[in-house]
Amino acid sequence: MQTKEHPDELTPREREVFGLVRLGLTNEEIAERLGISLDGAKYHVSQILSKLGVATREEAAALSVPVAEAFQPRRGRWWVMFPLAAKAAGVAVVLATVGGLGVLAWGVLNTSDGTEAEDSAPLAVDGPRIGDHWHAPYQFFACGVRQPNASAWESGVHTHADGIFHIHPFQTYEEGPGSRLVKWFEYGGGLLTETEIRIPGSAKTFRNGDLCPDGEPGELQVFVTRAGESAEDPLLGDALQQYIPHDGDRIRIAFQTEGSSMLYEDRTVIPEDQATRTVEIAVTDDGTEDSTHFQPDRIEVSAGETVKIVVRNSGTVSHGFRAAGDDGVYASRDDFVVSGDIIPPGGEGLAVVRLDDVGETEFRDDTWVGVVTGVIVVLGPSGTPIVATPRPSDAPLTPPATP
Repeated sequence: MQTKEHPDELTPREREVFGLVRLGLTNEEIAERLGISLDGAKYHVSQILSKLGVATREEAAALSVPVAEAFQPRRGRWWVMFPLAAKAAGVAVVLATVGGLGVLAWGVLNTSDGTEAEDSAPLAVDGPRIGDHWHAPYQFFACGVRQPNASAWESGVHTHADGIFHIHPFQTYEEGPGSRLVKWFEYGGGLLTETEIRIPGSAKTFRNGDLCPDGEPGELQVFVTRAGESAEDPLLGDALQQYIPHDGDRIRIAFQTEGSSMLYEDRTVIPEDQATRTVEIAVTDDGTEDSTHFQPDRIEVSAGETVKIVVRNSGTVSHGFRAAGDDGVYASRDDFVVSGDIIPPGGEGLAVVRLDDVGETEFRDDTWVGVVTGVIVVLGPSGTPIVATPRPSDAPLTPPATP
């Protein structure tokens, strides 16, 4: 017979539903949050109420029993069910009669199936615990185009539709593995596997092999730039399933065709393997803004050529790199920026650049935005800048006098 103090074991799905019941969500909201049918939500709530021995969801939410107790399997409980005095008396008899053997028997009694020790031991969690508050920004691109942020929902692992994974567990099931990236998608009613993705709040699912507008099949890829680092790491296989976003991590998710560029709101990112040439430059300083200097500060490329620019920081402070792009406007989609944005002293970054319009475009240190530090000269087919000829509207209004 179940009691409020020792409810029957809840299934993993019931644990999730119970957590949402405790947050005050309705059956409809639970169904939408978990991506299940309304009837399924009602069934899970009914099972939970039965196992907890209560009549209403309000009673369930108001239970003073620790949440972890309600979620943990009831293994090895026969000893727990004995009155405390009976346990103490039994122990005293054993100790008095058998001495050291009694101590051994006590240890075997409590750990013979490993459950009593497990119930009393502190929860071992690799990841955030209740009380932690982590943030990890993310971006999702489909066929090269930045997609809207996931819609907001309320739980310990959630988002505010702001492009950030908010991770501050409220319930024990949200701690550690419960805060994995794939669980974040699940809590919001989305989906993330190695081969498909559905952003929470969206009805569109992207699956490997689906065609992009260019007619080429797309493939799902997930990358993470870990806090304090500048290099992106791909998340593949089990690494994707087990990954927990940590405070300060940056996640980039892309459903893309092979070799496609990605359009951010403030930059374009071209895959490194598309570059046909590499240019190396160095940035230095004496610790002040005005001393920032790139060498060389003039780069020549051909129109339409894809060039990898490797920037090495030999200065004393961190620097960045931003090329203004074809439109000549900073912080636009035409811009090119080094991976990781910031290059620490002694470090390096790279930007892959492709400019189609002949002429000149500026590049600068993206840390101190007011400093213009160099220029990229885009050459025409002949290897020299093309000088535009005057348009008819530029001609003089009156013909020159006849000699």
